[in-house]
Amino acid sequence: MSYYRRKHKAQSKHRLGLLYIALAIVVVITVFSIRILLESRHIVRDSKTGCPVEGSPSYVAIVFDKTDSYNPIQKQYLKRYFRRLKTQLPTHSQIALYVIKAKNKNRITPEVIVCNPGTGKNSSVWSANPTLLKKRWREQFEIPLDKAIEEFMRSSTADSSPILEMVQIVSLSAFPTGSEKSDKQMIIVSDMLHHTTEWSHYRKQFDFESLHQIPYYKKIRTNLHGTEVQILYVRREGAQKLQTKRHAFFWADYMHSINGKVTLIEKIDG
Repeated sequence: MSYYRRKHKAQSKHRLGLLYIALAIVVVITVFSIRILLESRHIVRDSKTGCPVEGSPSYVAIVFDKTDSYNPIQKQYLKRYFRRLKTQLPTHSQIALYVIKAKNKNRITPEVIVCNPGTGKNSSVWSANPTLLKKRWREQFEIPLDKAIEEFMRSSTADSSPILEMVQIVSLSAFPTGSEKSDKQMIIVSDMLHHTTEWSHYRKQFDFESLHQIPYYKKIRTNLHGTEVQILYVRREGAQKLQTKRHAFFWADYMHSINGKVTLIEKIDG
C-alpha cells in the first residue's frame, strides 16, 4: 500500500471518528434539552391531594348512598366498575367522593379528593421514570381510592335519604368556578329512592312536573353545566314496586332540568 493510500485511509478513519463524536454530542444535548423542557413544564401539585394547583383537565364526582347497605353481588359489581374507571381516567383527572348521609345533607365538602398522577405505562425512560410513576399512582391514587370506596360500601341505615340535596351540594363543591368547559362527570351509586319530609319516593311521588311546580324544587335546584351523569341504580329488596321505569324517568327529567346529561342508568342486581 502506498504512502498516499495509507494517509488517505487514516484521514478517513479520523473524520469518521469525529463524526461519531459529533453525533454523540448531539444526542447528549438533545436528551438534556428534553429533560430541561420537561422540568420547565413540571406541574405543581397540592401536597395533600396530589392534584394540579392550576386545575385539572377533568373532574369526576362519585356519590355513594350511605343510607342503605350493599350486598356481596352489588359490591363485586361496583369494584369492577371502579377498577375500569381508574384505568380510563386521563392523567391529572380529579376524583372527589361524597357520601349521602341523613345527618350531613348540608355538608359541602367531599370525604376524599385524589388525582390520577398517571401510571407511567407509556412513558419513556429518557423523559421519565416509569417505575417511580407506577409507584406514585399506586400509593397516592389507587390505594386511597380503593380504601375509601370499600369503606363507603359498608352497611348503614338511615331514616331519610336526601339525594336531591346531595346533587346540589356536589354540583357546587366538586366542579370549581371556571370548569364549565372542562369534562365533568357525576357518578351516583344509590337506590335513588329520595326520602325527605318535603318529597319522598316512598310516598310514590314520582311525577317530576309536580316537583317542578313546588317551592322545594327552587330550594334544591342547581346547574350542572352539561355534566355527564351516570346512575348505578342499586336494586333494593322489597322496593320493586318503587324502582320502576317511571322512577328512572323521574331522575332523567330532573337531571335534564338542571343541565345534566344522563348517559347511563344501569340497575345493579343482587
